[in-house]
Amino acid sequence: MTLENITLNLLENALDFIIRGLDELYNDSDDSEYEERFIIPISQPQRDYKYGILHLYAGFILLLKEKLYRDTPSLIYTKGEKTVDYKQVTDRLKKLDNSENQVNFNDNDKSTIKNIQDYRNVFEHYKIENVDTLKLKEVIIDFIDLINRFLNQHLEIDITSPSFDIPPETRGKILSIKPIYDRMIEESKREIKALGEEKVKTFKKVRLRVLRDLKKDNEIYFDRTGDDYNIFSICPKCDEEKLIYEGEFAGVCTNKKCYEYTSLTHCDKCGSITIGYDWEETWCEYCCEYLAELIENDKT
Repeated sequence: MTLENITLNLLENALDFIIRGLDELYNDSDDSEYEERFIIPISQPQRDYKYGILHLYAGFILLLKEKLYRDTPSLIYTKGEKTVDYKQVTDRLKKLDNSENQVNFNDNDKSTIKNIQDYRNVFEHYKIENVDTLKLKEVIIDFIDLINRFLNQHLEIDITSPSFDIPPETRGKILSIKPIYDRMIEESKREIKALGEEKVKTFKKVRLRVLRDLKKDNEIYFDRTGDDYNIFSICPKCDEEKLIYEGEFAGVCTNKKCYEYTSLTHCDKCGSITIGYDWEETWCEYCCEYLAELIENDKT
């Protein structure tokens, strides 16, 4: 896009509308009184609700057209250069020849779309009067969640991914929407579990060598320092001190009756390795005990 020529393809135009809508609806504030960022229009509330919904809906319709265009480009047109409206595009998406490309919204999604259409029609064609902002916020959150799922399932686009080219503050706003954040976390946990299962498979093949190397590392550490090196920790699955804490097979339980994988991260207080996920605030057992001791001393 230049000053002389403006060029946005169908998908770019859709995402531009959606990002603009998010920016208008969400205040990027870290006010500590909120557990998560709420929909707070960035300036004059009535105007930002209005433009936010208009932009989100316009972007959503363009996403539907993009899906239709990917299957059969000519289907996005009705007569001449006129393109399909919501009813036309959804009807055509349901009847695509390739059943794998068909799109059928469930009743909950249809209800969400109907609700956002009702607000959009009021904001665009009538006066704004006595709109319940709490209900409006619920509808907006449901609609953004629907847009995110549609992007993932039908266009293979993950707008929460750091590799997706949107401003970091906009990504933060997207992730402040609980259903989207929860789904991203579940997907991350599935990926970690799959990687862990592969690590366990490999470990089983070289178990004796790995245990021998770990024992040797401990002996070297003892000769150098006079202290035992803590090779293992308690496995939360079998409650045995068999969980490898460092190295290639960190997170693998060496207990033959267990062989489970546990995600490891670093303590936010002291930096030592502990059980948990990177995106969580996690303290190791030592730091938790130290904090509990400080609290107890404050009481006395």
